[in-house]
Amino acid sequence: MIQIAFDRMLLPASVTRQAFLLGDANNVALEPVVTYDPVRRIVTLSNPDPGGGSWLTPGLSYKLILTTPQTSPDHVSGARAIDGAILDAASTGEVGFMASAAANAGGIDAKMSFCNDVLPIFQARCSAGQCHGAPTIQPPSERFPDGHTVPAAGLLLETSQGVLATAIGRVAQGSNTGATAGAGGPPYPKFGIDVPIIDPGDPGNSWVMYKLLLAPRPTVDGGILDGTNCGGVAVPPTTGPSPLTAWVEMSDDERARLSNYVLGNQMPYPPAPGKDDRSQNLTLDELERIRAWIAEGATVDDCSSCTP
Repeated sequence: MIQIAFDRMLLPASVTRQAFLLGDANNVALEPVVTYDPVRRIVTLSNPDPGGGSWLTPGLSYKLILTTPQTSPDHVSGARAIDGAILDAASTGEVGFMASAAANAGGIDAKMSFCNDVLPIFQARCSAGQCHGAPTIQPPSERFPDGHTVPAAGLLLETSQGVLATAIGRVAQGSNTGATAGAGGPPYPKFGIDVPIIDPGDPGNSWVMYKLLLAPRPTVDGGILDGTNCGGVAVPPTTGPSPLTAWVEMSDDERARLSNYVLGNQMPYPPAPGKDDRSQNLTLDELERIRAWIAEGATVDDCSSCTP
């Protein structure tokens, strides 16, 4: 695979095969699968053969060209940041790289366990009665006058069955109400149109990742908390995601621009709206586990025998 790291979040709609042109030394074009990781801000070009056949030949040289937009910020014709910024080489229309393929070193992520690495995070962070928990009977409230709760937006994250039925491959209700909703069309759709809540294999096209990124990481003594602790209940991982080569927390400005596309509240919902309370937000480690799980295909196992 080939990976390109960026120092800013990209507009997901700009991450297309046409924006990342790959060819061999004889200028024969290749057609890799192009995916985007919004957590690590990495674009990956991977083997287009679903059977895993040969793709890049070790020792041979390849040329990668990143095309850049030449039109208005509303027209996506090449890779650009979430705020519309384009690559420094915009005046030339492209940025080129030459590289030699090396032998396959294997995957970069450890295998995630849905029951041990992912579902406990959903249960501890996202499954309160007023959020995405299973229906319960509580004292009557303004939101639930009869006391019968329902998961917010119909999204149930407390159980394996709920995740499978309401999140995997399901279009997010909020994904058609962003600032660019209705503005899609040839040649590219805009970010925020029919985005699945969880798109197996593609965290960059998974609405839940952007809802989670809207929430700042928890901090301890001014630094980013990278451990795993769910509301005081430890979530013991069976495996660990690969360490980030360079993690940069989103700036307030970048997060505000993202909120123009991803309307509504962050996930988890802030316990005290309007206050900077980050105690329930996902840590970097937890965010990475969900990202890695989605990238691996978002397999949902039956955890009924190992959950309370």
